[in-house]
Amino acid sequence: MKHAQENILDKFVIKINKIRDLTDLKEKKKGIFYKKSSAFLHFHQDNNLLFVDLKIEKKLVRFKTEENREWALLLKQILIV
Repeated sequence: MKHAQENILDKFVIKINKIRDLTDLKEKKKGIFYKKSSAFLHFHQDNNLLFVDLKIEKKLVRFKTEENREWALLLKQILIV
């Protein structure tokens, strides 16, 4: 599965902006977020579907993002980690 292209990320800009609003995350490249100096979250695409890899306890965990409840779960996990 390849990293998400900018045109795919642009389709989810409203939802991704919620991640951008979290003050302790830095977006060094569009769709690639760091927490402190460590890669923390990035997006993948499979056709037009978007997935998120989030670092939890030194492992990347993949989240689906097709439904609002999946986004809500992702945002909750980001705040917990």
